[in-house]
Amino acid sequence: MLAKGSAISQDAVNKAKAFDEKHRLTANASAKVISFDQRVKLSEKFTVGISAVNEKVKSVDQRLHVSDRTMAAIFAAERKINNTGSAVKSSR
Repeated sequence: MLAKGSAISQDAVNKAKAFDEKHRLTANASAKVISFDQRVKLSEKFTVGISAVNEKVKSVDQRLHVSDRTMAAIFAAERKINNTGSAVKSSR
């Protein structure tokens, strides 16, 4: 039954691919997205925005030492878990 369902779904995928190739839906959509991006420069704006956010995050992290404190908290939690585990193993 599963093999039959797989064959039917593969047939549906093949038909969808053939339909797409015949009507060039994916190619046309891709071309329109590329054209829009070139006109509006959307990906460039995203890249600049992401860079600005990354710089801000780095600045805040350097000022507040967030990543250092987070790592220290994680290490402390790991130590506590290991100590608890050791205590449980050694207790009767």
